[in-house]
Amino acid sequence: MPRGLLSASLFAAGYGPYYAARTLMNQPHSFPSSWSFAEEITVATLRHVSKDTNASTVRSIIKLSQDRSIAAYNGYGFKSVSIPVYDPEMPHIHSIQGAWIGDPATLPDQNGQFPPDSQCSWDDVIVMMWAHGGGYGVGNVSLFAHVFGKFANDFNHLSKRSNQTLVPRQHLGRQARPKKLVIFSMEYPLAPEYRYPTQIDFARAVYRWLTETVGAKHILVGGESAGGNLTLAFLQKLSAMEHVSVRPFAAVLFSPWVDLSGKFTPEAVQHRLADTSDYLNPAIVHEWADEYTGNAGIKQEIDPLSPLVSPLYMEDYSAVLAPLKGLSVCYGTGELFAPQIEEFLRRCHRSTPPLPYPVHEIVGDDMPHDFPFLFATLPAGPGKKKSKRAFSSTLVWLVEQSLSL
Repeated sequence: MPRGLLSASLFAAGYGPYYAARTLMNQPHSFPSSWSFAEEITVATLRHVSKDTNASTVRSIIKLSQDRSIAAYNGYGFKSVSIPVYDPEMPHIHSIQGAWIGDPATLPDQNGQFPPDSQCSWDDVIVMMWAHGGGYGVGNVSLFAHVFGKFANDFNHLSKRSNQTLVPRQHLGRQARPKKLVIFSMEYPLAPEYRYPTQIDFARAVYRWLTETVGAKHILVGGESAGGNLTLAFLQKLSAMEHVSVRPFAAVLFSPWVDLSGKFTPEAVQHRLADTSDYLNPAIVHEWADEYTGNAGIKQEIDPLSPLVSPLYMEDYSAVLAPLKGLSVCYGTGELFAPQIEEFLRRCHRSTPPLPYPVHEIVGDDMPHDFPFLFATLPAGPGKKKSKRAFSSTLVWLVEQSLSL
């Protein structure tokens, strides 16, 4: 067992007695007092790991989480994809890696063909092109596979009853049919072995494969944390391309990392959030940003204020986001990235010309980074309830968007 992983295990084992003693002595909580024990020990252990670890240790821990995720998949479909590709514009991208996630009966093969008995067509199926988080240095498509399996299943059920529970279809100007959702989670290359802009080019290659080979007609893009950063960088690239047969109809971002420079949020605020309600450590976040941009001891430096690296600093929000039908952003007020996400939302609202839709915002009071995913599998508690509400709000919003397709 890696030393860091052993340290995390021992820390978690010793936290229970510490929590009990602190409660008996009526000492102040180091986390929001409304959190349950399971929520506090989860964040405390992650905080302990992030303060004294490296990417290798985090990969080991995520591997254990990945194994548990697959074991807990409970019948939701998971189909790996690995196919060679060649694009003269991106010759360094040699293959598409990822996984289809959703209802097993509706998952397509690598050529975009549905199972013969599924009665599905791309007219009735939405693809969510998803980018996982992990600071561009860790993470994989399997980590939250069970969460996405349930998300797709809940979308399909809600979409079926949409004419009773949501916007009446006659108000949309034409008859709309319920859609089904499948998720393609990208296994994009990780830093430090692969640096900016490899991940953005990989997303472009995946999107081209989805639209030109698979034949997807309705695409939603999204990501959490670094995946949110990648999604916004990809949308910037896409907005500059003239010949695009299918454009995304919406984007969903959870705790997006929109400022890799770290300059927007004062250092004192970063440490206050990291020490009170979040598990992200500013030092390791800066380290991952440097590894992604190649600024960690590499001669060729990338400007961290470049909009493709830090989307917060996009010059024209409208040009990038207005082609969408909608944008949903979820974050916690207690997370390290809260100040930069709130500034991102302010800039969305002040966009000139204005965005043609209101941004759908989901805010978790006192919640840490990526709270809907972090607390999704924990026992009942305040964080678990907020996680459910965040996913439910996203689902309802997404079905509303899909009715006009």
